Amino acid sequence: MTEHPTIIADERIPYVREAFQSLGKLITLSGRDMNAITIRDADILIVRSITRVDELLIGKSNVQYVATASTGYDHIDTQYLEERGIHVFAAAGCNSNAVAEYVIVAIALLCRRYELQLDGLTIGIIGAGKIGARLAEKVTVLGMNVMLNDPPLREKTGNEKYLPLETVLQQTDIVTLHVPLTERTAHPTLKMVDTNFIKDMRSEAFLINTSRGAVADEEVLLNGLIDTRIRGAVIDVWENEPHINVSLLEKVDIGTPHIAGHSIDGKINATIMVYDDVCSYLDKKPEWRPERLPVPEHPVINLNMNDVRHEKIINALHHAYPIHIDDARLREISCTEEAARTNYFDTIRNEQHMRREFDSYRIISHDEEVTEILTKLGFQK
Repeated sequence: MTEHPTIIADERIPYVREAFQSLGKLITLSGRDMNAITIRDADILIVRSITRVDELLIGKSNVQYVATASTGYDHIDTQYLEERGIHVFAAAGCNSNAVAEYVIVAIALLCRRYELQLDGLTIGIIGAGKIGARLAEKVTVLGMNVMLNDPPLREKTGNEKYLPLETVLQQTDIVTLHVPLTERTAHPTLKMVDTNFIKDMRSEAFLINTSRGAVADEEVLLNGLIDTRIRGAVIDVWENEPHINVSLLEKVDIGTPHIAGHSIDGKINATIMVYDDVCSYLDKKPEWRPERLPVPEHPVINLNMNDVRHEKIINALHHAYPIHIDDARLREISCTEEAARTNYFDTIRNEQHMRREFDSYRIISHDEEVTEILTKLGFQK
């Protein structure tokens, strides 16, 4: 690696210039515009999950280092990069709290819509890694019962708390997916949501997918919703992004444009993690850190003392993250000409309203139990 490497990075990575311009010659591009020609001079390539990194992209380039400012590797041909001796880094866990908060807010909206109580629900968490484990902690605070499924962790630890998939599907009110997208492994997740998966779920249950779109067979899921084999679904990730299945969008309870992990906090965590790894690779001391993060427009949540406890909690969650706004914006894609839908999806994904995590909000409430629950979820008091 030269003293002054060429760094090509996705322009949508927060603080990309502030973080990386001192480490080499920085060029920023749209992730969709990265191709074999535009990145051929790169020594260091920094992408997001929308860019496929494989031989087609970097086979004729100078790339020696690849990082993704996202938590997974499924868009990176790690085998090819390893064979070429290219350093690979992913910001694993950068947005685990953001995704857990997204799922909680989505469940709260489902509870309001279907007149359900948060406490007492049983949630099945498929994939108990960083996100699944964080979510399990948070939903327990809300009084939910948790069932975990994670075959690799069961094999690694021998812990019987990781239950068979069939058992979890048959006994839970909500099934939420937090698995990597894998195909050639002992426990493949590609299209794991298939006919048998839907059949094993309770007819009153909901499915939430914030992992990867191809984890679910969308036609099977759509038919399951049409035939009411399951009660509803929350979908943040889509099988052929940005060419999403509009018919499925019209049937789900909540649909969003792959932004479950897109809190400002989570995005900046990714930038910091990638920056630190690039510095380590270049044998340079990390010197950059972001300035103070933006403050929410309404950072104080004054809960109505006349509301019942359940409503106070839901109101606080929706104040912090009004998920219905992202849902409504994505649904407008149905009114967009088909040729323009790809650009529309990318636009609303990249121009999502400012979302800070729960710890950026302060609660004012006369109900000590509500205050305790919300502070355990991360809110300030």
